[in-house]
Formats: sequence, structure tokens, C-alpha cells
Amino acid sequence: MKLYGRLDRFAVLVVLAAMAISRPLLNLLGENAEFFLARRAPKGDIVVVGLVLGLVVPLVFGLVALPRGRVGALLYAAVTFVLAATLVRLFLTVGPLPDWLATVCGVGGGIWLVQALVRYPGARQAARFLLPVPLLFTALFLFFTPTASLLAGEGVVGESGGADRPAPLVMIVFDELPAASLMDVDGDIYRDRFPNFGRLADAGVWFPNAVTVAQQTEHSVPAILTGVVPEGDPTPFAGQYPNNLFTALSESHDLAVYEPLTRLCPAAFCNSTADRSPVAVRAEYLASDIAVVAGHNLLPHFLTGGLPAINSSWGYFGEDLDEYDPVSEFRDAFAQDPRRSLQQAAERIGEGFDGRPPFLFVHALVPHHPWELLPTGQHYEPAIEPTPGATRTGWGPDGWLVQQAMQRHLLNVGYADHALGMILDELDGAGLFEEAMIVVVSDHGISVRPDVENQRALTETSIGEIAAVPILVKLPGVPGGRIDDRRALTIDIVPTVADAMGIDLPWEPEGVSLLGPDPARESTSTKTKADPVTYGADGIEVLAVATRLDGDFPSADLFDVLPTGAPDLLGVQLDHDSLQRSSLVLQRRHPNDFSNVVRGDDEIPVSVAWRIRGDAVGDEIVAVAVNGEVVAVSRAFTEDELIYVQAMIPPDVLRNGDNDIELAVWSAGELRSVETVR
Repeated sequence: MKLYGRLDRFAVLVVLAAMAISRPLLNLLGENAEFFLARRAPKGDIVVVGLVLGLVVPLVFGLVALPRGRVGALLYAAVTFVLAATLVRLFLTVGPLPDWLATVCGVGGGIWLVQALVRYPGARQAARFLLPVPLLFTALFLFFTPTASLLAGEGVVGESGGADRPAPLVMIVFDELPAASLMDVDGDIYRDRFPNFGRLADAGVWFPNAVTVAQQTEHSVPAILTGVVPEGDPTPFAGQYPNNLFTALSESHDLAVYEPLTRLCPAAFCNSTADRSPVAVRAEYLASDIAVVAGHNLLPHFLTGGLPAINSSWGYFGEDLDEYDPVSEFRDAFAQDPRRSLQQAAERIGEGFDGRPPFLFVHALVPHHPWELLPTGQHYEPAIEPTPGATRTGWGPDGWLVQQAMQRHLLNVGYADHALGMILDELDGAGLFEEAMIVVVSDHGISVRPDVENQRALTETSIGEIAAVPILVKLPGVPGGRIDDRRALTIDIVPTVADAMGIDLPWEPEGVSLLGPDPARESTSTKTKADPVTYGADGIEVLAVATRLDGDFPSADLFDVLPTGAPDLLGVQLDHDSLQRSSLVLQRRHPNDFSNVVRGDDEIPVSVAWRIRGDAVGDEIVAVAVNGEVVAVSRAFTEDELIYVQAMIPPDVLRNGDNDIELAVWSAGELRSVETVR
């Protein structure tokens, strides 16, 4: 083969590759700058994409023309056919022609072009004059498309990734924690129950009148991390939310993210491993997504069935958005232990951080029900499941059963307080507490009261339970102990972080900084199960709930609770010699074994229940005694035509080893012993 022949072939393949591959891909990526924003691509990545697709890809195809002999000629002909067929098909699919017909025509066009190049040397030589085409396509992408504006600094996430006043940032999102559960009747933190929430409030600002903008986790957590109320029903993945707090701080902070349900932290920043640099990880995901885009746009439709969809997000197409089920995600994460993310976060602080300040984000699956944790962090097995008093979606009319459910909820909130203290202690031990910015918030609350149709539906009557959430903010090096009664919204958190750290966000949040003046807003939660709910700025809803809780739990000790009308028998010593015998018989329902208790174990038996049998059984008051002392008072209830009694035992009354558990019925003004059988 003569030299000029090989040059002609090289030119043919370069030009065909530029027109069939480079041009459509660069045009698509150039018109959709969101593709790069979704993965927070810096300018260098955009330039590399332009150069690789515009110049390197055509040159690589051109190298096919270099081999000599028959094999080289056949390879050249085959590649020429594929590129020509692709080009003709792409040209025809712009119009109304169906894909299958365009593909058939593309095959025919490819065969014709190969024959023309073989028969007419002038056609090959003409390709020499078109060799500058790759440079032209590359220049158009880098200078004259919407993506080109990112290189000029207009809306580039990478340009605003740094913070003028960077500080360690710790953000904890508790799941299903109403603000009222933390409050006393004055709207302050109930410090005797929740000392670590009080400790953070003393170091920062407590916003008792805060509300969420969405009632579902898959909407409320993205709102917290973006400052924007989600529109429609987007899947909570990074590709759906290209602008969020993770991307904004990824250049200035080291990210340590525990995000069990949502996936807003881009994989390039949150899934990097020790043997791969962040640049390599970012390049891997970028190349993977471009390959998927190329497949969808260059291949006939019958060959794209196995490719991930690209029409539901702006990136990370390997994530299967269609199969995302928030309920299943929650169950899977909860099965791994709801304490896990908080424990991992505390351990991560203990390991220390090098270089840049950390951004530690924890979405904690507490105090979300099922409520099975004590303030100590110990786990217990509920004596009866599902929770007595609960209906399929809400709560029935039995006020005592609902009060017992609230007792379990508040005990779980006690663990949230314990875990918060664990993280604050680790920050203090690492010397980060004073200089850190700490944000604690909840995604939404829960309604726990009688006659509620749906315990998670935000309505005008459940504002104080579901919409009202806690927000506590500790600023770096700023004295705290202040209560701010403004109507704070969860979408205000991102603007507040940006304000505190001097971050010029590349998007416009809907919230406002809590460090600025109070806009005295009414607020509307649109992400509800029914119609949008609008409420004012005075916060009376959450104070009403806190007042009701104070009546149900008048003591800081959550085990000090009595059914309505029951005498205060707590602390009474049972005198077995003087107790009259009742005609009732109790059959143990609870699964717990009190014969070999180890008080320091992770599992501890504190939930007890019995079935009551006998004549004229009603709503008897029953005293539960441990080792001869009454430690709980409960009331019988009927369920499925059977009568039960349940109670929670304070863990500190148990002793190591064997414990005696007895019951006595309050009848005719005195306690009467009952027979207990297994």
C-alpha cells in the first residue's frame, strides 16, 4: 500500500468517527450542562471530555488505517461500514422515520459508502480536506454551548466548592423525632430527660418553632440537604439533586457520610477507597455514564435493552431508580441495627481527620419506630407485637395503650440523646467541639395520640406532631445558649451553613439563613399525603403537644407513669402474708427470661405482658413487682376478645442473676395476689 493511500484511509476514518460519534455526543453533552453539574465536575473534567471525545476518539479510529496487508484492508472496510451506517442512521432518526427503518437504511448507506470509497479515490482524498472537522466540533463544545458557560465560571459547582471560613461540620438528621418530644411546657429542652440535647442548646441556638417542609423521608432529607422543596416525586439520588451540601463542600471538606436511605452524596466523593484517588473514582463514574449515554444515542434501540436508563436522572446511571423503594430501603437498614450509623460516626471522629476539615453527616434511624431501645442504648424485645393500641396506619381509642406507646417512643428518644452525647464527647475529645459547626434536625415527626387515622399524615390537626421538628445549630466559636422563636424551616439549613462558612452556593435555595433577620413567614408543607397544609408563625401547635405530654408524663422519669384513675402504687412492697388471693389467673405472654439477667448486656428484659383469665375480667389495674417491690402499674385491655396487661420495667430495678416477677390486682381498694402460669 502506498503512503498516500494509508493517509487517505486515515482521513476517512477520522472524519467518519468525528461525524458519527464525536459530533452527536459533544452536541448532547454541550446542550445539557446538568450532566456535569450532577457529578460536580470541575473545569478540568469538562475540558478532558471535550478533548477525548472530539480529538482522541477520531484519532483512535484513524489508527485502524495503519495496518498493512489484507487484514488491515478488511479491518478498515469493517470499521468504515460501521461508522457510515451509524452516521446515516443518526441522520435519518432526526425525522419521523422509525428506528428500525432508519437502521435498515443505515446499513444500506454504509454498504454504499464503503463501495464508493473503494471505487472512487477522489472520495477518499476529499476526506483530507475535512480533517479539521474534529477540531471544529471540539471548539464548538468548549466555547459555544451551555456547558461552555461552566468553563467561564457561570454556575460551576466546582467554582464555589470552597468555603471562605471553613470549619468542621457535623450534621445529624434524626428520623421521626417530633420537637415536642424534647420539650418542656415552656418550649425549652427538657434537660432532665435529654441532657445532651440541652448541652447542645447551651452551646448553640435552639429553634423550638421549626417545621419540616415534607412528611416523607425521601423528600424531607433532600430538602434539608439542598434548601429546596422537591418537585414531583424524584428518587433521592445524587443524579436527581446535582446541587446539594455534599457537592458544595466536597472541595473544602473531607466527607464522612452515613446515609442509609437516601443517596445524595455523589459516589465519586462518598465511595472512594484507599487504593483509588478521588480523581480516579470521578473519572470512572464519568466514563461509565458517558458510555451509557453513547450506547443509548448511537446504537439501534434493539441493542440498548440491557443499558441503564438515562431519562430519570442526570448521572450515576448504574443506580436503578425504578427499583428504589423507600420502605424496603428502611427495613433493610433497620435490620442492620438502627444504632449503627451513630456508632460508626462516633468511631470515625475517634479515628481522627487529616488535612481538610471534616463534614460528618449522619442520618440516624432513631427514634423511628419500632421502639425497642432504652436511653442506655440497650435493646429489648417487645412483649407484644404489633404495638397494642395501634391500628393499621394510626391509633385506636384506648388512651392508656397509646400512652404506653408514647412511653416507648420517649425512651427511644432517650437513646437519641445518649447517641448525641456520644458524638459530642468524641468531638470534645478530638479537640473539634469548639471550632465545629453542629446542626441537629429531624426529617419529620409522628403523631402518637388516640383516634388518629394516620400517624404520619400531615394535616391541620397534626402540625405540632409531624411538621414541628427540632433544629439546633451550634456556630463555630460563637457563644450559645440562645432560644430563637422564629418560624425556622428545614430548607433554611443549607443557607445557614453557607452563611456561617462563607460559601457562594451555585444554586438558589428557597430557604433563608437563620443567621439573618426573621422573615416572619407562614409556611406550607406541600409534600403531604393529601392537600398542602399551611400554618402560621406563632408555634402554638407544638406547645399544645408539649403540654399534653407533660400531663401524661409529669415526671422526668419515664417509668413513673400511671393509668388514669390508678393509685400510685410505685415503690410499694408486697406483703405476701397479708395479700388476699384474687380469682384471676395470669398467663405469661412475654418472651423474656428473668432467671439469668446480666444488667450490662446489650439485650435486657424490660417489656412484660400477660394474658388474664377469670370471671368478670374487665379493665383491672395491675401492679408489677420486681423482687417484691412494685415498679410499674398498668391496666388490662381487650384485643381480639382476649384480655391482656403489659408494662415496661425500669432496667435499674433488675439485679444480676435471678429476678422474681410478680403481679397483683388492685381490687376493692387493696392489692390482691394472682396465680401466674406459663
